[in-house]
Amino acid sequence: IIFIPLLIVLHNIRKCCIPNFNIRAAREAKKLTQRELAVAVGVSQSLVAQWERGARSIDDKHLIKLKQILDVS
Repeated sequence: IIFIPLLIVLHNIRKCCIPNFNIRAAREAKKLTQRELAVAVGVSQSLVAQWERGARSIDDKHLIKLKQILDVS
């Protein structure tokens, strides 16, 4: 019984940190390189690459910035 709420919380955390849009497609539509996007968001180029591959989740602060820069909702 103790584990069920924890699993729900972990599921919700993971779900909120995965964007509902394709970062690479949105970046390319704006004609931005990974490096340019990284500078605009304030992260490294390698982190942007990891986000695009789905290897790393995105925290809320960076997700908000990404949505603003890429004009996605």
